[in-house]
Amino acid sequence: MEFRKVQKTGGSTYIISLPKEWALKNNIKDGDILTIKENENGHLIIAKEISEREIQKEIELNVKKESEDLILRKLIALYLNGFNTIRVYTDSITDEIKNAIMKFTTLSLGVEIVEETNKYFLLQDLSKFSDLPMEKILQRLYIMTENMLIDTKNLFNNFNENLAKDIMDRDTQIDRLFWLISKQFYTALKNNSILKDQGLDITRAFNIRSIAKLFERIGDHSVGISSTMVEYKLQNGKIILPYFDKVLDIFKNSYLSYKTLDIDLANNVVENSHKFHNDVKNLLNELEKKKIKDISSISSIFESLIRIAMYSADLSEITIDEKMSNL
Repeated sequence: MEFRKVQKTGGSTYIISLPKEWALKNNIKDGDILTIKENENGHLIIAKEISEREIQKEIELNVKKESEDLILRKLIALYLNGFNTIRVYTDSITDEIKNAIMKFTTLSLGVEIVEETNKYFLLQDLSKFSDLPMEKILQRLYIMTENMLIDTKNLFNNFNENLAKDIMDRDTQIDRLFWLISKQFYTALKNNSILKDQGLDITRAFNIRSIAKLFERIGDHSVGISSTMVEYKLQNGKIILPYFDKVLDIFKNSYLSYKTLDIDLANNVVENSHKFHNDVKNLLNELEKKKIKDISSISSIFESLIRIAMYSADLSEITIDEKMSNL
């Protein structure tokens, strides 16, 4: 702890000097702007104002003879680690490299190819964290996931192969938003000014990222159900419909409990999720004894519904944890 003497200047201005070690550590220069914020205890928090331009990172990626999947994984990892500019170099542009880059720009929100030669790609993330705060992205992600579930449920009312394929196509949009939230979270671990600008702390940011992952997994199960409907053209889908209604209510209430930090509602979601799991297992046992048609595909769909219910329970567990941490 260091002490500084307050001095009065100009008749009405109070000043103190900054510790030299802190100034050097934070690269404080003449003319820099510092932010001063008062917390609930009346203490002042002083920090260097950091612009998005200052946290932008560049990297070079040299690609040899590698598989398309490996190249794609490397690009995604660099994106999630906060690299805004990726320079891809290679001796020769192969189909694997082209396909990986095209998939990457499709899957990552805001990334564009801004330069291209026969041996080089310049990829740049043009999005700004200030335009897409984490809580806003999470709300959008919830709406998209909910709509996927509703449309998937409607397949059991009136099967439509085009709608099923459209649901499967939307999975890419879910992934893009999840990766954007992940990128902001990982970047915030190294520079918490991102969270300060959004009015978040690290715990809230971690929970948002965790919930986004749950939504991404629920989206995967919507795709799996739709794919099963297309592949097997189920004739006994009506058996599933009332259970889909139940799991949809569980999912909606799980997010509502988080938005309102309602512990009672969150606890109801957890209990209903476990009851749903037991009810479905009992139903599947009965259906297997009756040896009804399409039992294999029906069981697969019910297993996905169980997973959606349990992911919803996980979300509500996060709600309870966050609420209790704020007491």
